[in-house]
Amino acid sequence: MIRDYSEKNSTTWTPKKPGRYWYGVHIKDKESREIRDTHLYKNIEIDSSIMYNTSYYNNTFQEALDIQMSRGPQSDSSGRWTNAKRDEVSYYLNSRNFLQFESTKQVNFDNKIRITVDVLNVRNKPTSSGTSTWYKISANGKIGWVSGAHIEIINMGTSDVQYLKSVKITASSLNVRKGSSTSYSIITSVYKDEVYVVLDASDGWYKINVRGSTGWISGDYATYTNSTPKDMYQFLILSGSSGVTLEDLNNELRGKGILQRKGQAFMDVGKLYNINEIYLLAHAILETGNGTSTLSKGVLVNTVDGKKVEPKMVYNMFGIDAYDSSPLKGGSEYAYKQGWFTPENLLLVVLNGLQVTI
Repeated sequence: MIRDYSEKNSTTWTPKKPGRYWYGVHIKDKESREIRDTHLYKNIEIDSSIMYNTSYYNNTFQEALDIQMSRGPQSDSSGRWTNAKRDEVSYYLNSRNFLQFESTKQVNFDNKIRITVDVLNVRNKPTSSGTSTWYKISANGKIGWVSGAHIEIINMGTSDVQYLKSVKITASSLNVRKGSSTSYSIITSVYKDEVYVVLDASDGWYKINVRGSTGWISGDYATYTNSTPKDMYQFLILSGSSGVTLEDLNNELRGKGILQRKGQAFMDVGKLYNINEIYLLAHAILETGNGTSTLSKGVLVNTVDGKKVEPKMVYNMFGIDAYDSSPLKGGSEYAYKQGWFTPENLLLVVLNGLQVTI
């Protein structure tokens, strides 16, 4: 309830997130003995902005880069896997090259942090190469910023969720300028159907981040969209629900063969094992060829490892053990061993080396 009965004829309600809301008003005379004398209800659609989650890691950027460089091969080049150069990996590993907005968070002063290193610098602004997450604190009577790589949050009170609008370019080519008018110089250009996060808006102009350069574009040649800039998907948070609805999942699965109308299965597995449902869905669509592969539609297996077994149909939605030398044999026999005998057993969750069948 937003507010109880009152003689005031207005109230203020601020939604916490985008979505569909059902707003109701009950009206009664103050002398009435009825629960309500009349009422009015209305559907309200809050513009669905893009939702982003900020994740936190114990490793600094350089430490994460060292870990990635210790693994190989790392890059598919001309049909073969090769080791990438450090500066190449550094570029694609750095979210600042793709996320289009500053990933900083101001923590309420009611909350506390614990310093995890012997000495930690407090800076006047969040700019250093060690991490992409900074916290504004009060220390020894001064206010400044500390690196999130060397602290622990105690009683975190702010939300990790950010809601940002984005726009799609409608012109074949559009100039990005230093300011919000044509009198400012041109920084770079953007092109038709590209999507950018709106950082600010002024007099019909939008401020955006284009490959590390921040500038303004005319709103006459851009339209609001619920799409996400594609480059940002590589930083999609996988450990936790995306907040997607069952309806949206099933819409994405429409016409996807064996996967059609299986949205609930993806949601159930996502919740059970704390895995992003969109990742599971994308992985299944890729491995099953949009739900049409032979292994996903079912293979009758009557021998496993050269021995006769009770004939059963099996389903392998992620192509596990379906090696190129013998994909159907390897994939179907593995599915038989795992007990994937119905489409309802369709998800194999692989997380940190742990395999769980549902």
